[in-house]
Amino acid sequence: MERVELKERFAPKVVACFEDEQSFENAAMTYSSIDSLAKNKEKTGFSRNAEILITILRQVFLFFPGAFALYFVTVSLTGFFYFKPYVIGGSQVPLSLIIGFISSILTFLGLGNIKNPKHLIIPLSIIVFSIAIGLLGCYRYDSGTFLYFLGRYVPLFFPLALIIPFFAKFWIDNLGKKE
Repeated sequence: MERVELKERFAPKVVACFEDEQSFENAAMTYSSIDSLAKNKEKTGFSRNAEILITILRQVFLFFPGAFALYFVTVSLTGFFYFKPYVIGGSQVPLSLIIGFISSILTFLGLGNIKNPKHLIIPLSIIVFSIAIGLLGCYRYDSGTFLYFLGRYVPLFFPLALIIPFFAKFWIDNLGKKE
């Protein structure tokens, strides 16, 4: 949609008041699109610095705790569902599901954009990676030593659980762009 802007010539009125001849541009109708009018001006240094600070705070206080909880809850729930729930502690499963849901929202809000539903891949990437690590532990250890796996080896894979969502977000953001 285009917007029509009218510019008046004030030359006759100005000349009549001040009796000076001033050269004014010949103002004709100009066409401009609404998109160009809606674009923000280039951000100033202060707002850019504030945006960077908010991004860092979102990652520190929302993404990292949410990713931590989601990773460990998903790995432990994989063991709970692989082995019989009463062996490891089946009464904690509903609480673990609630914690997992809340932490997935935290990771989505911490790293993604709430207006972009494609960023739901961020918590999904942590969940898929955690299930893979949990299944690795289930096949390697039995129900008695799975807790040893949770305490000893699962924290070693946590840095990968932090890196994978960044790659997933980068992949989703660049998926629709043309080169």
